[in-house]
Amino acid sequence: MKQNNVTWKLEDGVLTVAVEGGLCSFLSQEDKARVRKIVISEGCTRIGRQVFMGCSELTEVSLPRSLRILA
Repeated sequence: MKQNNVTWKLEDGVLTVAVEGGLCSFLSQEDKARVRKIVISEGCTRIGRQVFMGCSELTEVSLPRSLRILA
């Protein structure tokens, strides 16, 4: 799916996110409850704290080297 500057796919509990610039919360609470792993692509420079809020099953996060700010 695509929303603003974010393209994402949630499949088998793995959320793959491609973004240029900043990333803030974009998933529904229902989708967040299904996420076990998050993979964020290169190009993402900042992530809002609320991105991970509600991801009760989350056990693994892959962050890009381009990340500079967690706000």
